[in-house]
Amino acid sequence: MSHSIGAKPPLSGMGVADAAYSALLLVHKSSDVFPPLKSATGIAVHITETIRNFQSNKKDWEEFGEHISRSLQDIHKLAGKLNADREDIKEPMTAFQHTLQSIQDRIDAMQAKHAKSMFRRFRSFLDDEGLVPPLQKEFDDALTQLYHPFMLTTGIDVANLMETLDQDRTRSRKTEMNRNLQSLLSAEFSAWNGSDACLPGTRTALIEEIMQSIRSGERASQISFLSGVAGSGKSTIAHSIAKACSEEGILASSFFFKAAQTNRDTPARLISTFARDLASTDKQLAEEISRTIEDNTAIATAYSISVQFAKLIEAPLSGTPPSHPIVFVIDALDEGWTKELITLLSTQVPHLPPNVRFFVTSRPSADPTWQTFLRSGHVKQRVLDIHDKANESDLAIYVDHRLREIAADPDHDLPHDWPGPTLRAQLSERAGGLFQWARTTLDYIRQSTYPDKKLVDLMANAVGVWTGPEQQMDDIYRTILKGYLWSDNDFVEGYYAVVGSIVAAKAPLSVAALQSLHCAPDFKSLKVKRIVKMLGSLLHDIPDEQKPLEPLHLSLREFLTTTGRVGSAYFIDTPDHNSRMALHCLQLLNEELPKQEIADLGYLTKEGVADGVPNIPRHSVSEAVWFWADHMRELQVGLIRPEYVPILRDFLKNHLVTWLEIVTGVDRYQELLVVKKWITDNEEHVSDSELLAVIFTRPVATCLKNVSRRLSDVSRHDEALLAASEAVEMYRHLVAREANQRSRSRLTNGLRRLAQCYSAVGSRQEALDTMSECVDVWRGLEKGGFPVPCHDFAQALRNLSNCYADLVKMDDALRTIEEAIKVASKARSGSTPEEIKEANTWAACFHSYTNHLSVVGKNEEALTSIWKAVDIRREIVTKSDNVNCLEELATSLESLAVQLGADSEAAVGVSEQAVGMRRFLSDGRPTAYTPRAELARGLNNYSNHLDRLGEFQKALTAITEAVAIGRGLIVENPIPFDPDLAILLSNYSNCLTNQDRHQEALDVMLEAVEIHRKMASRYPEIYEENLATALRTLGRCYSTMGNLKDMASASIRESKEVAERVASRSPAANNTKVGAEDDKIDIVQSTRHPRNRKRMLPLSALQQDPDASQERLRQLAHSLLKQMHAMFPDESPRKTA
Repeated sequence: MSHSIGAKPPLSGMGVADAAYSALLLVHKSSDVFPPLKSATGIAVHITETIRNFQSNKKDWEEFGEHISRSLQDIHKLAGKLNADREDIKEPMTAFQHTLQSIQDRIDAMQAKHAKSMFRRFRSFLDDEGLVPPLQKEFDDALTQLYHPFMLTTGIDVANLMETLDQDRTRSRKTEMNRNLQSLLSAEFSAWNGSDACLPGTRTALIEEIMQSIRSGERASQISFLSGVAGSGKSTIAHSIAKACSEEGILASSFFFKAAQTNRDTPARLISTFARDLASTDKQLAEEISRTIEDNTAIATAYSISVQFAKLIEAPLSGTPPSHPIVFVIDALDEGWTKELITLLSTQVPHLPPNVRFFVTSRPSADPTWQTFLRSGHVKQRVLDIHDKANESDLAIYVDHRLREIAADPDHDLPHDWPGPTLRAQLSERAGGLFQWARTTLDYIRQSTYPDKKLVDLMANAVGVWTGPEQQMDDIYRTILKGYLWSDNDFVEGYYAVVGSIVAAKAPLSVAALQSLHCAPDFKSLKVKRIVKMLGSLLHDIPDEQKPLEPLHLSLREFLTTTGRVGSAYFIDTPDHNSRMALHCLQLLNEELPKQEIADLGYLTKEGVADGVPNIPRHSVSEAVWFWADHMRELQVGLIRPEYVPILRDFLKNHLVTWLEIVTGVDRYQELLVVKKWITDNEEHVSDSELLAVIFTRPVATCLKNVSRRLSDVSRHDEALLAASEAVEMYRHLVAREANQRSRSRLTNGLRRLAQCYSAVGSRQEALDTMSECVDVWRGLEKGGFPVPCHDFAQALRNLSNCYADLVKMDDALRTIEEAIKVASKARSGSTPEEIKEANTWAACFHSYTNHLSVVGKNEEALTSIWKAVDIRREIVTKSDNVNCLEELATSLESLAVQLGADSEAAVGVSEQAVGMRRFLSDGRPTAYTPRAELARGLNNYSNHLDRLGEFQKALTAITEAVAIGRGLIVENPIPFDPDLAILLSNYSNCLTNQDRHQEALDVMLEAVEIHRKMASRYPEIYEENLATALRTLGRCYSTMGNLKDMASASIRESKEVAERVASRSPAANNTKVGAEDDKIDIVQSTRHPRNRKRMLPLSALQQDPDASQERLRQLAHSLLKQMHAMFPDESPRKTA
């Protein structure tokens, strides 16, 4: 529905109807500016409030309410320029108010009518579809009469108003785009800095040569590679190139690697940083990158850098080639490279348009991968010759400039021409072409008490023979360090604490952060700021206390940490200081975590918290959260301090779960068993023999299982698998410690979760092995005479059967599911929650049995089996007032519809009943994700049954609604519904083709195939089967376009190739849908890989009248049974199972 003036976009984070309603409330509150409008807006508010609570035909009513709200907003805009006393306004405004009042009266009457009975409301979904259009027509007629005098008297141009509203939409889209781009992770301090560029007048020839190569656009120099020894000034040149490109408007992005700095010593965030910066250079590129993230949010974090490069860099730039050069700068590649990155630069960069250029610096490497890269045809290598005349001349200019700065400092009281040409020349020559040597030496001279004396001493002690660049740097570091107060114990303690922390830290630390990390009593006297100032010539520029210190130059880090210098006063033992940092971080965590006030904390332990993992902003927590895990992971055997154990014990006992919630919510799940490994490796040094018992507890294992489930909810399957693996390891430890029934039962729950995680990533053999162990545990308990809950044992057998079926071991699958049915048949008949659970497990076993029988072609037996499941769940609904029971019955009906046959009218009738249930449940919990997702899946299946029966228009209507729901779900939480949306789109395309809407069908199918590809590329064993079907459908779409026969042939050919890959992995699966001609895909809730765990919800959770809740569910179940009996009067297909 729409109105003549247009509609505003929804407010961020709200539904369209909610945003419109909120805006209407604001209009009502501010309509004193035009009193005649006050009464109309008041009636409109009442109407929209009433409509918001309607449960039948919700979509139509919401659109009508939104239409009213938007129209009143537009009138309010126009009314601001009118005189409220004008006579030509009063009559149409009065008529408009009467119309609104009439609409309100009829809506109130409808609400009273439908409030009486749950069953009546359920039936009203099919009965009152025609009520909205007459009301809207009446409203629009009155609105048209009102607009006429408004437009004549105000002189407002509708076109201008539309332009304003379009600008609003543009701003809204920009907000959405920014949200997508912000999900691209960047590395702190990795960008270029103009203050670190070359001194003006130096390196000019080299910089201009590189810039000319960049501007040329020649493929042979697409990557300009500059190599040189440590200290030769490569990074300074990189900053200068980035600055020059920025000034010319051609810089796309820059990334400066730094060894031992978190996120800068690895390329994990290189491409996401590039993509984020690239998006800021061009609106169209930003749109394309944003759409890529919308289609697949995992691309920002979960994919390899080569896939990220292809999707976020190569695809957008190939689709929108730049009209001028754009440049990516990479510095210090040797400090963060991986073979994948070098391969990317070798093989993927040439696929980019030639105007996309790269400038890369690095120290030389003898690795064969590098040599292959440097020989590539698109790489032009330059070697920075430190003894080149131009380099020596530039170095002399730099030395002269720095010496003049020192002489101009009034604190030094030096003549303006100090130190004279001779010492200037000696210092420049002594640098040996190394800018880093000159910088460090001049900083040392500048910070000394008597710079003139210090310079003379340095030159007098200089060795006359050139010993190479590395030795040259070592000599100056040694000279500077020897000058410190090593006889002062306070300085020595401060040196080791501060420099050791800087070396061991995983990210640059500020003076304030260093001080807070040294919070233990034995460091209370440590003055970090004073020590940092004393070490200024090594640390270079000292910022204020809150800004991070500049990381150590790699040559200095290597000098301080080389093991050959053990025993020297300045040696920094990295493993030892890593141990110290782990201790400091734990101390800080124990102090800070109890003070955290983050709203979403507790999601692993509290009841009633929504599914999934909340997003916790990183700035809300201390950096020690990340440091501790990194330092613990690198902690070496035997490096343990006496004070470490009680602090670790305090953390593990009191704060471990909070830490786990934070790291999972902010970034990624981090391994917990690294702590166990450390404790085990240091067992002979750990005085606390019970330390392992602190971490290996049932609550911690349960939290790990819960976090695994929540990670699965948001499709973070790899992390979910890691958490489930750790949970099982803990459960096994608990069984070894106390081998009773309870601990073994908990182990089986952990094994089931682990098997589900293996299945989710396509590791089907591992899933089978895990479930086999789970069943063996139950058999062992049974054999040992322990009471075994029939529903738990049956559930384990059912899962094992499904694992066999996933590997197409159908004999084993059937044998195991038949045993599961036998075990589950012992379920008690009753209405207690435990009895309901047992009966539901029995029904679920028949579901799996149905699936397996279908695979082996025993369709009649399969139909009998699913009827048994329906009967069980129908009886459950008559006994329980639990919402989940109705959901399970709808699932059984959907499976029954599939088994009834592809062209069966009965299948359509049963599927319609399932959709009615899904809609009832969705409207009862309008903000819940899962009921709407299940409604979309149910509508998809209903559409397929209609389509197979030849009811093409009805099929299109159903799938259109399903796609609309699916797109809304994707906006809320993209990852979990992606696979289902791809199926919805595929079926939508089929329905459009049946209506001869071929271009629309093709466009939709292209979108579907893109999602199928994405899913198949990540988990081929799970999703390639659907990709093959989608490609075949795409080929048919191309073939209907007449002039796209080649594209059609290519898609069909690729479909066959994918199908062959699927068949090669599982030859026995040739009877599955991969080779079928029916391109329609049903989505029946999986019995193999269960969706989100369902909390038991009473009927009061639905937004319905709470009275007589159980009786209403019974009425609904009996009504459904009558309708099924009407469809199957002789019950011939319902043989005894």
